[in-house]
Amino acid sequence: MKNHKLVFGVVLCASLSLTAACGGKKEGGDNKEGVKVSEGDKKGGDNKAGTDYPGTSEGAKQLVEAFLKKGADAKALTQALKPATDDYAAAFEGDMAGKAQKAYEAMFGGFTVSHKPAQTEAKLWKATTAQLQAPMMASDAKYFPGGYKQAAKHFKKGLTWYRFKFTEPGKDLGMGWDGLVHVNGRWVMFPKPWRAMGLKSTGKNGAMFDNISPYDMKKMLGEKTGGGAAKAGPKDFVKKCEAGNFEACADAGASYLLGKQGMPKDPAKGVPMLKKACDGGSLFGCEIYGRALKRGMGVPKDLAGASKAFTKACDGGKGTSCRALALGMKSDDPKRIPLLQKACDAKDKIGCVGLGAAYLHGNQGTKKDLKKAKEILGKACKLGEKMACKKAAEIK
Repeated sequence: MKNHKLVFGVVLCASLSLTAACGGKKEGGDNKEGVKVSEGDKKGGDNKAGTDYPGTSEGAKQLVEAFLKKGADAKALTQALKPATDDYAAAFEGDMAGKAQKAYEAMFGGFTVSHKPAQTEAKLWKATTAQLQAPMMASDAKYFPGGYKQAAKHFKKGLTWYRFKFTEPGKDLGMGWDGLVHVNGRWVMFPKPWRAMGLKSTGKNGAMFDNISPYDMKKMLGEKTGGGAAKAGPKDFVKKCEAGNFEACADAGASYLLGKQGMPKDPAKGVPMLKKACDGGSLFGCEIYGRALKRGMGVPKDLAGASKAFTKACDGGKGTSCRALALGMKSDDPKRIPLLQKACDAKDKIGCVGLGAAYLHGNQGTKKDLKKAKEILGKACKLGEKMACKKAAEIK
């Protein structure tokens, strides 16, 4: 399991005056069937508008390729994909067009499709409205976030939607983007459309299923994906844990804790595995162990023990654990802001939201600093936090 955060599926959102929706961009999965685009020796960054690329798979490839050109103006390229008023009615059915328009007009104020300098390749997938509405594993719809299953019910018929991911050569982790579609003779972008329409899966782990593609979910659960051999199953994690593989202990412990991946729900059995993982240096194990101690899952509540586990994970660079520590403190605790800063530095977008909100309002021991707040909320926006985009755009 490469992306442990997604395995556990629990996101702790800050209860701040700046409302935030949880989500993420970093994604795993080998996804070898995607169309690969590379930077090569291209130069320039011509920033062509959405109308300058054909409304075909090749046109989509050329558009994505433009973001990889040396010197490309990613902000200008992104803004060229901002939908016009009539594009919403061309993409969405009924009153969902209005809901989407309201959300995306706020988002595009500070939204930029981005990638890291080392990410010089991209993978591209497409699926029609009909494919997204059908069982997603039956087509390349399986590479789209699960939230598309809900959203596609409100898509116009006959459209082809695209998803792409920027990666380093030879790697599968990267910056994932979705919602690219050709309407009214031009390319536009509707990222994470289920959020814009106010849709979400129900259940405790609904947010996890919305943000992970069915393909990656199958891989995480050790099931066959239709593209080759399955990953190791739950029993393999237990065996590897017994053999001293601490990351496997973390995976097995989290599975028992939640009753996932074919494991019976048995927190009392999972917690010792998580402790073993944490003691062995697994940052993921420490974070989930800390959450179990904090909530009293399988063991009596132990806030001091939870803080110790979170601290170990935070010191190791796990931003979500730094944020968990910060949000467990009183708002005037002098250690709260440094921890939120550490979380934000580790690219935890909710940590950035909390930090930006503090500077926006001048509370939690900070002085009001609108320039700093805008910068930090802008970072949260680039990391995929929609409400941060809106707030950053409002700061003058």
